[in-house]
Amino acid sequence: MTQYPEVTLAREKGMCYLGIGIITDYDSGFEGRDDIKPVTNSEVLKIFEKNVKTVKDLIHASVPELEKGQKTCGCGKLA
Repeated sequence: MTQYPEVTLAREKGMCYLGIGIITDYDSGFEGRDDIKPVTNSEVLKIFEKNVKTVKDLIHASVPELEKGQKTCGCGKLA
C-alpha cells in the first residue's frame, strides 16, 4: 500500500514514476466504533471492480503522452 521503495529506486535511476491507488473502503482504522460498520470483502471487491475500468482508461490515456518523450517533470533530478 505504500510506494516507498519503488519511488526511491525510480528516482535513483532518473525514471518517471506514478503511483495509482484505488480506494476500496473507508473503515480502515475505525475498528470498534459503533457508528461505522465494517466493510465486507465482497463490498471491497465490488468497489475495486467498479474502478478497474477507470484505471484502465487513465493508463490508456497516459501512454501516448509518455511516448512523446517530453521529460519536463524533473524526476531525474535528485532533491
